[in-house]
Amino acid sequence: MKIHKEIAIGSIVASALIAVLVVLLVENARPAHLVTKEIKQNEALSTNYNASSTKARATDERDRNVSKVITYSFNKTSDNILPIDKRDSISSWDFTPASGVATTSIQNKIVAFSREIGSGKYPNYAVYIQIAQEYEMLGDGHSAYRFYILAIKDSPQNGLAFNNLGNLMTKLGAYNTANNAYAKSVELKPSIKLYWLSYLNFLSVHEKSSKETARVFAEAMSATDNATDIRIARAQWEESIGNITKAISDWRAVRLVVGEEQQKAIDLKIESLQHKQ
Repeated sequence: MKIHKEIAIGSIVASALIAVLVVLLVENARPAHLVTKEIKQNEALSTNYNASSTKARATDERDRNVSKVITYSFNKTSDNILPIDKRDSISSWDFTPASGVATTSIQNKIVAFSREIGSGKYPNYAVYIQIAQEYEMLGDGHSAYRFYILAIKDSPQNGLAFNNLGNLMTKLGAYNTANNAYAKSVELKPSIKLYWLSYLNFLSVHEKSSKETARVFAEAMSATDNATDIRIARAQWEESIGNITKAISDWRAVRLVVGEEQQKAIDLKIESLQHKQ
């Protein structure tokens, strides 16, 4: 029975790591392999933090340039390439776990993934990212952050860990740090739509009235050769800030490159927007 359980976990580990590797292949990246140390040595990220039972407190858009009291302090050292922005305040690194998570199963997978560090079977970068994602599912933000930083340290030229770190920081309400992470992901891999969409979704929610958001949308369009997904995201953002004419223009451009059924849906959307003018 135990053998069957180990085989099942091994299969899950392989499938999960392959999924991460597919993204890395899209990046056209070749992760740099570093000599792996013991996990506890890798965990030494020059961090000083005090536990708190309170929920994470987000930095409001209006307060983005105001210095904050930092509950968790991370110094920028050779081990910590993307520290917590000094304007952010994270009062707790814990958040609600993913719905329906089987804690024991996730913990077993973390143990199994950890055994692959330095095995040579998979890039350490991919393993670190997968462990970080498992910790996120458990609602353990600090451990997830730690392993994303290990991934970045292993292969700082890749964008996936920065993108995922942006998602994590958004959950924790550390919006300046999230912005920094997303910006780095698209700087490293400007041709990857996934990273632009993550960044643009973040900006559309948390910085939608900022002039910088318009600039980033323009950069995304240029970097992705006016990708349809990016144009749709821009149309939705334009609508959210009241630029109805520009939103309609983008939807009309999208209509030219989609199928008949999608065109019908877009026609209804444009009609709805015209009523707002």
